[in-house]
Amino acid sequence: MTYREFLAQVSTLTDRLAEFSGSALGLVANNVLDSIKFTFAACEAGVEACLYPAHWDAPTAIENAEYYGHMPIGFTSDGELAVLSVSQPRSSAEVRSAEPSVTILTSGTTDKPKATRHYWRNIVRSATQGRSPDDSPDAVWLLAYNINQYAGLQVLVHAVTTGGTLVVPRGISPVDALDAMLDHMVDHVSATPTFWRMLLALISGDPRKTPDLRQITIGGEAVSDVLLRQLRERFPVAKVSHIYATSEIGSSVSVSDGKAGLPMAILERGANDLVQFRIVDGELQARSRIGMFGYHDSTTSTGDWVATGDLVVVRDGRIHFVGRVGSVINVGGVKVHPLPVEEVIGSVAGVDLVRVYGRPNPITGKIVAADVVAAQGHEPALVRRAISIACAVLPEAQRPLVVRMVDALPIVQNKMDRREL
Repeated sequence: MTYREFLAQVSTLTDRLAEFSGSALGLVANNVLDSIKFTFAACEAGVEACLYPAHWDAPTAIENAEYYGHMPIGFTSDGELAVLSVSQPRSSAEVRSAEPSVTILTSGTTDKPKATRHYWRNIVRSATQGRSPDDSPDAVWLLAYNINQYAGLQVLVHAVTTGGTLVVPRGISPVDALDAMLDHMVDHVSATPTFWRMLLALISGDPRKTPDLRQITIGGEAVSDVLLRQLRERFPVAKVSHIYATSEIGSSVSVSDGKAGLPMAILERGANDLVQFRIVDGELQARSRIGMFGYHDSTTSTGDWVATGDLVVVRDGRIHFVGRVGSVINVGGVKVHPLPVEEVIGSVAGVDLVRVYGRPNPITGKIVAADVVAAQGHEPALVRRAISIACAVLPEAQRPLVVRMVDALPIVQNKMDRREL
């Protein structure tokens, strides 16, 4: 579809949304193109839209719409708009923005999704900052995130504002994504570390299926040195960057020096910078001028410091992520962070994916456990033995006492599901 054809369809939908101007609508749709058109049309019509996850059915959407203060709406089989429930939304969310805005749900990998509200001008500003010469109309981008995610909207806005081509795969699984990359000569891809690990595993089975990428962007989860090295080896001509961004503060740091973690220089940012950072009690905090202006039931100001929920340590002049607030494993009074343990296990040959978590224990309260997916062609028993050897360098409390070899790990929107099992 050309931009001209797309604009014509958006304009038609804008007219149909005019009656909802000033309202907050939650869209239930499993067609990505419908969702993209709805997003732009809602902005033009003065509607604050929120795209619900495609897997939500109507009852789930109606229940959440009441909680978030939205009117749930969907498309009928003939393409018409239909209100799913006319019940009054919660009054606390009735205060609408005075300028074009959009609501974005967090991924919900650790808890119930939060509804973050953003001005469209900040969405665009966040997506277009720090452009490189490679961001030309010739770029072919893959939408490897769901469009209801903050990162998905960022990819969409980035592609549109550069006049590039956006390729929407059948689904966001690495299998569907790889098919789309090869079929449509995609050369720019932004995705999570979990996505890239699964994609690398797919390609390793048939290197002939390696797409010719010029730009690799990683975000949404902490990235490891091992993954950065693997991506450079597999895609030697691609520029590899990792981005620190959250639904609350926006896209705030882009790192392309080939190292995991964030540079210490971000702690020296001043009031003129779009996003400032500080570390308080081991947690990264941010103050953003391009982030949300509030949740569905509260507001924030640009002067507010926002707790990101990301736990960090400063090591070797670098800020390294060690886990999320609430993910700390208390082993007999010793606090164990999962990400450093995952980095050690992930460096073992034959490991595709790993998830470290706390398992109840009557003596220590919790023990460290790990679920591991072995790479194709590797004997799980040998991989488990190699993991045991590699983890011997860890302090005793950090060593996994239980290592399960599994066929797959729980994934939510191409991110590791960190909710308790």
